[in-house]
Amino acid sequence: MAGGMKIIVTALCALSITGPVAGAERRVRVGTPTPTGPGTARLTAGIELGYFKEEGLDLELLEFPTTVPIMKAVAAKEVDIGGGGVFPLVVSSQYGKERLPIKFFYNHIRKFGFEIVVPPESPLHSIADLKGKRLGILSLTAPYAPVTRVVLKENGLSASDVELVAVGENRASFDLLTSGKIDAYETFIGNSSKYEGEGKKLKRLPYSDRIKNLLTYSYYAHNDTFANQPEVLIGFGRGIAKSLITCNIAPEWCVKTLWKYYPHLKPAPHEMEDGLKRQVYTLMSTMPGSFAFPPGPRHFGQYPENSFENLIDVLYEGGELTTRNVNKTALYTNEFVDEINKFDVSAIETRALELSRSAR
Repeated sequence: MAGGMKIIVTALCALSITGPVAGAERRVRVGTPTPTGPGTARLTAGIELGYFKEEGLDLELLEFPTTVPIMKAVAAKEVDIGGGGVFPLVVSSQYGKERLPIKFFYNHIRKFGFEIVVPPESPLHSIADLKGKRLGILSLTAPYAPVTRVVLKENGLSASDVELVAVGENRASFDLLTSGKIDAYETFIGNSSKYEGEGKKLKRLPYSDRIKNLLTYSYYAHNDTFANQPEVLIGFGRGIAKSLITCNIAPEWCVKTLWKYYPHLKPAPHEMEDGLKRQVYTLMSTMPGSFAFPPGPRHFGQYPENSFENLIDVLYEGGELTTRNVNKTALYTNEFVDEINKFDVSAIETRALELSRSAR
């Protein structure tokens, strides 16, 4: 594997009990950029229900620390499908950079996955109120740091008006917020939802619609996979769409099923009720972003028109790109969307309702 990569095989696909005869499927290595947690239920649900095996796929989930190592592994064909943020590939695609031979094919979280939070009693009510304050972020070189600069600019602030403090993305970061060591915290929605799952309260400082609509989490593959094995990408996308629908309707079942594959996530018996509620809350925190479809029929995986133009403009204004002249057609495709969406949605929803009732 590429140097410096931390990879942990985490999915026990042999536990899947539905679908075709074991061994008939193609093993597909899927890289995820965050530690295993409630969000992983979007994958284990489809494994458990046989939605991937119906497509002839047997998933092996690989855990990475961040998105960039996955992209390098996909480029080296050490991983078949990668998941994560879209920013690094866009940045590497500008003139003079080494362009990775990968492309996005499935838009998974359709809204910007970060938010700026403050304690509920905070006197701050808008981003403009951050003038002279300390804003905690993952790191000063975080992929979303250019977006933060644009967010401040949109609200009449310059980089010198706000002190950016690298605090990481963990539970301890919220202690800095509640103790007043930072005044606000910009973090991934899943991180703040874990904190709120403990019964804590947070207040959001709203982004503009332009920022809210930024792409966040997508799936991608090597260009050769597009050319030689498109059925793998179509089948994976279809399985993800079915899993997403299932977990949106039956989150308790999805979380309980997740524990079958990752027993360390199962709460102790005396914490079971609260633990389940916390993990369900975290799982559901990004669902609004995944179901943020434009008016009309839902097309799972589809990239809206001008979505990459918007992202390129923001990254350019944030100083991450030296030019807006980036080949957008080399970044993504909607060519598989029609095939991905060829399944009976009502049948998946009916099955999910049954699972929801069974999990109570």
